[in-house]
Amino acid sequence: MRIVHFLQVLLVSLAIQGSSALAAEATFDWKTRFPKDLVDASGKKVDASTLNGKVVGFYFSAHWCGPCRLFTPELVKFAKLNKDKFAVVFVSFDRPDEKAMFDYMKEMKMPWAALPYQSEAGIKISQENDVKQIPTLLIYDSSGNLVTKNGSDLGEVKKILNSK
Repeated sequence: MRIVHFLQVLLVSLAIQGSSALAAEATFDWKTRFPKDLVDASGKKVDASTLNGKVVGFYFSAHWCGPCRLFTPELVKFAKLNKDKFAVVFVSFDRPDEKAMFDYMKEMKMPWAALPYQSEAGIKISQENDVKQIPTLLIYDSSGNLVTKNGSDLGEVKKILNSK
């Protein structure tokens, strides 16, 4: 009788551990965080679920920012080399309007989508992470957890990608 009870407890324990391991590996559905679609450089809608299963960098930048203009080409190269594991979402600090954001995306040949200009979602992620300067690159893992606020260290981002 004790053996049967022990086996039942063991099986339940294994089932719980197995389901928690599966939950830990589940990918985050970015559509739940950004129900309104992203946009590409031409303003066309991009489904946020295209980010699912990838490490995602939220890139806060603007065309008028000198350090941003130096870092953006490096990020473009890095993103293209790691496109199977890594996605970038642009969060514009451009002014005076949306046109400046799209012009910057086109000029820098950003191969990624953006949050709509001055969107509630962009403001929220900026405030949640206390973004006070640009360029800033926040890195989230495929489960939607913030991994680092220092994504501008692309060597560190590469380590994160290689650990997945």
